[in-house]
Amino acid sequence: MKKITMITAMCLAVLLMGIGQLPIKQTASSMVPTKEENALMEGFALLDSDFCCMVIQTWAEINETFNSEEKMEKFLERFAKTYGIVDIKIVKEPSYEKTDRGVSLKGKIGFSSYAEVFLRCFGEGNDKSAFLWIELGDTENIKNYDFLRALAEAMICRYDKSAEITALFQGSYTGNYHNQLEKVIKNVYDKIDIESVESEILVNDVMKSYYGYTDKVSDYIIVGKSKININIAARYNEEDDKTYIWLGSPLIAMDY
Repeated sequence: MKKITMITAMCLAVLLMGIGQLPIKQTASSMVPTKEENALMEGFALLDSDFCCMVIQTWAEINETFNSEEKMEKFLERFAKTYGIVDIKIVKEPSYEKTDRGVSLKGKIGFSSYAEVFLRCFGEGNDKSAFLWIELGDTENIKNYDFLRALAEAMICRYDKSAEITALFQGSYTGNYHNQLEKVIKNVYDKIDIESVESEILVNDVMKSYYGYTDKVSDYIIVGKSKININIAARYNEEDDKTYIWLGSPLIAMDY
């Protein structure tokens, strides 16, 4: 079982600041996973929400030397060609120090999946280092999860076989769903054997966050003396009268 340290998870959260079918409206309850699919898919299906998107993220320090942004752009072009990313757009990212350079790529995979890749270099001389951050996602077809997860692993493992991967599913309910959340989340915890670690209610009941651990998911972080690899959060949005819900592992590594 691979352990992810809390410090690394926090660093990843800061850094983060088709293959599928034709688009159809999907609800989580209509996507009951097969036995081969994982606990995260099962957990999201049990939330019984409308599907909004799924996101897979990973990052690693890579053993590459880039003396210019042009070489970084060429690297991303080769990267896109290798992994079938099409309709690409490469842009230079803002530099905050003289020795800091960044280039990003956005493109498509299949009919509904997308890829975002960021390459950033720091330092100079013998102190140079380069980091590759990858986000793969889909806003229409949750069934692409297994493919995108495997693709993310293939992309990053050539640089770091122990690279950490986070997964996120986002759904929504019509109206303020907070009164029903406890029952729904208890069902998720019971069905996939999640041990509750802690929960918190923030901002006058507008946002709720739940943390747990299950041995059905291999990665985890340690907070205090507790293992955590399931994070569920919900927030009501008055503007569109919807409650948004996120299920992430080991943590929700993005704003919500």
